[in-house]
Amino acid sequence: MLGVRVLCYFFAGGGGAGACASGATGTVFGISAGGGGSGHVTPKPNAQSPYDALVAAATAKCGGTPKISYTKGYLPSLTIDGWLVPTHGGSASDSSSNPGLLRTQASSGAVVAPGTAVTPCTPGPGCATPQDDQTVDYSDLNAVLTPGTGWVWQGSVTAPSTDGPWVLRVCYGNNAASATNGAIQLFASTTPFSGAPTSAARVINVTAAYADQSGSSQTTQCHSPGGGKQGSTATGAGTGIASGATRYIELRAISNGASPLRLQLVWAPTTAATFQTESINDAAAMAATANKVLDFQLSLGD
Repeated sequence: MLGVRVLCYFFAGGGGAGACASGATGTVFGISAGGGGSGHVTPKPNAQSPYDALVAAATAKCGGTPKISYTKGYLPSLTIDGWLVPTHGGSASDSSSNPGLLRTQASSGAVVAPGTAVTPCTPGPGCATPQDDQTVDYSDLNAVLTPGTGWVWQGSVTAPSTDGPWVLRVCYGNNAASATNGAIQLFASTTPFSGAPTSAARVINVTAAYADQSGSSQTTQCHSPGGGKQGSTATGAGTGIASGATRYIELRAISNGASPLRLQLVWAPTTAATFQTESINDAAAMAATANKVLDFQLSLGD
């Protein structure tokens, strides 16, 4: 019993810090860092990551909400990751200058083509009230984007003041294929949109279905709790964003799979060396303030 009490002390934030899980392999099940063989063995679909399993066990054993933070660290060939927009020193605001991106539920779960505005749903049952999301962070831990629904996030984001240039990315899971105009579309511009954004401003267009951590697709996995996610990197105005520069964005997503859509909007430095430094510094800072650090590492062997 004493051991359980000590563990619960750490997980409950004893001393205010809680525990910290470190390492990309701790937050996603099944990972390939460019190797072959067993690195491409397909895991069980939607297998639980070590971090998610740890949170579930701590919740069941200790009760309440365990305080277990995570940091992905850095793996040389897995730079699809990033930090949730606008964390890590950036900012975001809606058209009224309120913090965050304005999230609006669409009138249907159908794809809306570029050049056509997303029609909001009619207030009432089944229609979520518009809100400012401080981060776009939807996963199995908060299954809000239910099948058959459509969503749009609008506003502007300002990149962190150092370590640029920066690039925007989306991490996604549980989506089905949608040809031509994808289930997830990100638009970006250096100036405010005049009406609905057109295809010229589209910087991410996810037309393929989520690959569910299988085989070589593991190299494009994002590493964050709440279920597996793949990543897609922006082009055009969504990349090469100078430190402190602003982009006006619109993120559209439909939940067209069998389970709630997983979706995150992240950014990272475009330079691999800077990305590595930022990731390692982030891990060191979080570990320094934690009661306990659980470090998950990857060992490739033949």
